[in-house]
This record gives sequence, C-alpha cells and structure tokens, in this order.
Amino acid sequence: RDGSILSFPAGATYRLTQGLQLANRHNLVFEGNGATFKVDPAALGSDQLASPFILGHQYDGVWAGENSDIAIRNFRLVGNAPTPGRYVAGQEGEAGLEIVATARVEISGITASAFPGDDVFFEDVNGGWLHDSHFASAGRNGVAVISGTAILVERSAFDVSGYCTFDIESNDITQDAADIMFLDNTAGTW
Repeated sequence: RDGSILSFPAGATYRLTQGLQLANRHNLVFEGNGATFKVDPAALGSDQLASPFILGHQYDGVWAGENSDIAIRNFRLVGNAPTPGRYVAGQEGEAGLEIVATARVEISGITASAFPGDDVFFEDVNGGWLHDSHFASAGRNGVAVISGTAILVERSAFDVSGYCTFDIESNDITQDAADIMFLDNTAGTW
C-alpha cells in the first residue's frame, strides 16, 4: 500500500523475467538491505519491462506513471548483457532503473552491472536524486535524462559506459530538461 516500507532480506537473490513495475503509487520505500535483483538471461535487453525497477508502467505501449515520493535504497542489480559495457544497437531498452512519470524519487546505495541499456533512465521526472551508488557497466549510458526537472546525480561512480556516461537528450521538441546537475561523480571509460 501507499505509505509502506518494503524491506528485502539481506543476502537474498531474486531472479527477474520482468521488473517491479509501479504506476500511481506514493510514499513508498524499497529497502534492499543488500538484496540482489538479477535479470534472467532469457529476458530481452530490448524490453524496458525487463529492468529491475520500472517507475511508470507501460500499458499497451503507453506509459502511465504519476508516482511520487519513492525511495530505492541498497540493492545490487545485475543485468543480462552478453557484452557488459559495450553498446549493442537494439538492446538498449533494459536499464538498471527505469524512472518515468515520477515526482521526487531518491535512489541510493545501488551497486549495478551488466545492463544492455542505461544504468539509470529518467523521463518526465520532477525531482530525482541519485547518490552514493556504484555502476560497473552499462551498454548505453550511465545516466540518461530524456526529460525532467530538478535532477541531481552526485557521489556516484560509473566505471564503464558503452556510449556516454552522462546524457541529456530529448526525444522530441515537447520534452524539456532543466536544472539537471552532475556533482562529484567518477566516470571511467565510455
């Protein structure tokens, strides 16, 4: 229910064929306690719904969201990229965290690797805070901001990105990105 803390057992591992998908949810805390979400090798890297966390859910090709005040903390996320850290066209859909149509989201203490797409993908986000996390390899971008305002990425490490480490790019003229800040991060190779 809205207003809940969802706490996962320390050391637990979950195999995902699809990720946790949220739409129209509010005031939730996902406390990982070091639990691992591992994407099944059979899940398609071209499918956003194979991302471990999907805030904003796709219904019949249309994204619905309107989530607010969500915190995701202390998870280990493992993708299924066959060539971690290398860009492969057509396989960039699966991200570590797919954040769409959400207001005020905090992401912290994440350790992630081997996603064919972005480590973190933001679209139509108002108030995003990604901090104190470590991303070993992404096939596309470390952080992609398609549209949104007041997004802060700080004190995080991005070891290998197959394309760009930090990317701000609108898909079309209806999408704006403003007040986006990258502070005190480490970017390896891209």
